[in-house]
Amino acid sequence: MADKKKDREKTWEKVQMKAFTAWVNSYLNRRGKKVVNLETDMCDGILLCDFLEIVTGGKYKNVQRGTEILRVHKIQNVNIALTHIQGDLGVKLVGVGAEDVVDGNIKLLLGMLWSLFRRLRIQTINEEDKSSEEGLLLWVKKVTDGYKGVHVDKFNNTFNDGLAFLAMINAFDPSFVDYNSVDPADLENNLNKAFELAETKMGIPKLLEAADLIEGNPDERSVILYVSLFFHAFVQAEEAKKRDEEREKEKREKEKKMTDLQSQLSETSERISEVIRERDDLLAQNQNLQTQIQQREKAIKDLEDRYRDLMMELEELKKKRSSGRERGEKQIQELESKIDDISKQLAANEAAKADLEARNKNLLAELDATKKANDEILAKQDQIANEVKASQSKLDEEAKRRNRMKAEVEDLKKKVGKEVERRRQKSKALLELQKEVQALRKRALIEAKARRGLDVLKINLEEHLEDMFQWRDLHQLDTEGARLEFNLEEVLTELTNKSFEDQIEVLNDRLQSENKNLTRIIKLKDTNHELKEIVEKEGWLYMKQKKSNPWTKAWFVLRGNNLFYFKDESLKAEIGKTSLAECQLVALKAEKVEDANIPVKKFFITKLTVEGQKEALYLGFGSLKEKSGWAVPLKSKVQNFNYLRAVEKTNSRPDNRILALFGARDLRSCYLDNSPIPLEGIEAITSVLSLHDLLDTISLVNANLGDNEIKLLSESLSKWKLKVLNVGHNKLSSAGAVSVLKALGTAANEYLTELHLNDNEIDDDALTILAEILPNLPKLKVLNLSGNRIGDTGVKVLCDALAKAANAIPALSLSNNNISDAGASSIAALLKGTGTIVNVQLAGNEIGDSGSEIIAAALADNVSVDEVDFSLNRIGNKGALAFTKLLHTNKTIQTLNLSGNKGIVGSEEILPLLNQHGFFFPSLIFTRVV
Repeated sequence: MADKKKDREKTWEKVQMKAFTAWVNSYLNRRGKKVVNLETDMCDGILLCDFLEIVTGGKYKNVQRGTEILRVHKIQNVNIALTHIQGDLGVKLVGVGAEDVVDGNIKLLLGMLWSLFRRLRIQTINEEDKSSEEGLLLWVKKVTDGYKGVHVDKFNNTFNDGLAFLAMINAFDPSFVDYNSVDPADLENNLNKAFELAETKMGIPKLLEAADLIEGNPDERSVILYVSLFFHAFVQAEEAKKRDEEREKEKREKEKKMTDLQSQLSETSERISEVIRERDDLLAQNQNLQTQIQQREKAIKDLEDRYRDLMMELEELKKKRSSGRERGEKQIQELESKIDDISKQLAANEAAKADLEARNKNLLAELDATKKANDEILAKQDQIANEVKASQSKLDEEAKRRNRMKAEVEDLKKKVGKEVERRRQKSKALLELQKEVQALRKRALIEAKARRGLDVLKINLEEHLEDMFQWRDLHQLDTEGARLEFNLEEVLTELTNKSFEDQIEVLNDRLQSENKNLTRIIKLKDTNHELKEIVEKEGWLYMKQKKSNPWTKAWFVLRGNNLFYFKDESLKAEIGKTSLAECQLVALKAEKVEDANIPVKKFFITKLTVEGQKEALYLGFGSLKEKSGWAVPLKSKVQNFNYLRAVEKTNSRPDNRILALFGARDLRSCYLDNSPIPLEGIEAITSVLSLHDLLDTISLVNANLGDNEIKLLSESLSKWKLKVLNVGHNKLSSAGAVSVLKALGTAANEYLTELHLNDNEIDDDALTILAEILPNLPKLKVLNLSGNRIGDTGVKVLCDALAKAANAIPALSLSNNNISDAGASSIAALLKGTGTIVNVQLAGNEIGDSGSEIIAAALADNVSVDEVDFSLNRIGNKGALAFTKLLHTNKTIQTLNLSGNKGIVGSEEILPLLNQHGFFFPSLIFTRVV
């Protein structure tokens, strides 16, 4: 019976090894690496660190790499990995030590990988408020609901007939399998068919064997792992479907816009014809008037000539009047009468001529206006034609892109088929892979020196290129040039025969160039939104452009980089627009509304000013809720532009994570870990987070923050109701830490529960301030001060404050500081007087035998502490024996770690240390004293 149980455990051990090997390789493939045998390939910690770097996105320091490294280096590598597993990923590992992994303890290694897989792939599943395994099982039940013969109960008995797997495959795509034709009695065929379809159609590797499930006692972990891959395949398919629907919708909108443009072009052509006809009519009228004017001018000239002749004749008659007065008088009267008639005709002709000239002038003015209108129509015709051409070009480009995607899908299907075939020839592939690994390792040794000095710039350049392509692809922006992957070999060739300074200059130039490209692409995103007429917010608001003006109602639309305002919702009558690229928002005092036609009594006012413009825009909000609804998107836009200008000024790379914050709504947590954040980034973070009242968590771990950056952040800390603040693994001195502590605890803080200041450069000065503000943090439960420069003075101040504090902090996290025996005395006094501390972490300090004896005595009657870590101190045999006696008297302590204390030397004196009933030794290493 025992042999059968042992054989069954061995079988499922192999199943788990196969499953976890496939899962780990799905990540390692990104670096061209692979695990063949978990027992041996993970033992040096190199592949384990590579796997964790890919998962967390970090870069681990001090990892020893090479084909042949010492055991101590392997242990160091694995310890680095275990530290990040428990710190970065929050996975608690029980009984797993670095030596276990190095020695190939497969059970503990599989347990560790299961904990990692559960954290990364299972806990992310959420279905109807149920998470992890319960949520996954509920999801399977919902997907297979209605399929005959499928009864979802537990992981170890639901999948043994293959029906549940086939039902999920049919639900994913009915064309993959005809479920109604499946024979429920043919268990083996159903399972093998399901495994093959899942691998070839859905890209899910075969992790289980049909025989193992049919026997009815499968390994639950392996089944959960395999089923979870179905869940993530469904999620990825749904996301791809949504992307396709969005692209199709965008295509329809583009086609509609092009139809509208073509209609406008037709109407414009008709109008041009009508204007030409009107112009021809006016030209004909003008020609007719010119003829009449010429005729009138000729008649006037004739009359003037006749008038001169008559006047001359009159003069002659007057001279002869003396000789024949009566006859002369009569002739003079006749001549004067004729002269009057001619004068009247001249006056009438002059009036007619003036009238004709006025009409001609009007016709010429109309003709000029018609010509101007004709020119404007022709210009608009050209504009519409260009828009139609541009829209058609975009549609053609979209069609080409879709064709390329289809080709890529087909290519991917072919690749999947080839991959399946490759796996069927496993033995041959493994031999080839081993040869490639050996070749890569030799090549890595040769190139190590060349890479070492350039790695930092190369990584930054790769990140820049990746960010740039992600932004371009995400927003479907047209940029100059095709997408090129970063090729290190080409760069190394280019750098050949150059000095180190020249190499740095070449890489730096490429880095600065990509900075500019990335900034330009990000700006194109908003321009693209405006061209596509994507409305981010719209609604009725009251406005005025001068403070003395009355309030008027307008329809506001936030689109792209601009805030438009129209007379009504039809968007036809535009009043104006305000560019947010150079805009500043200022909140003014509330103003009483005197206008009886406005339905509110008071306006909450925001003033928008644009650099270089005299007029401002005043917005009146009827309530704080309405103001907040507009303030968040408007301020986010303005702050986004401010941030882009700042990074452009410093020629640095925009941080995609910070840019994502500008578009967030109702933000509750902010995680910006494992990447440097400069001062302009902190300015952007504080400005955008100030818009989110529900924010309760900020994590800036390993962000290269110094005192200047943290002081800027501290100015806003009191504005938020934070529960968790994590600024570990940075460069904070006591000055920076003090600014954080004062901001959090100057007044009563009823919210903060976790404060992580670990792995910085904080010394005793900050502990004095911490002791002062501790009473103002009544709900603080986690205080992590490990990895700093805290000495005995700071520890005493802290312990005195903790002894008086009303709140209970269960863990004393002071590892890797400068605490000696004097500080240990302060800690002992605290442990003796309190019963709330559960975990004492003092690894990596300078505590010797004296301090150990004092703390061991203080713990003798303590009933709360269950874990004590004094590893890597200066404890000798005397201190170790003091803890040995403690373990006999104190039954509460479950774990005592004394690893790495070089003063503990083998002799008969320490035999009692190994004679501990009820304890086991997960790590027991003997190193010869030299």
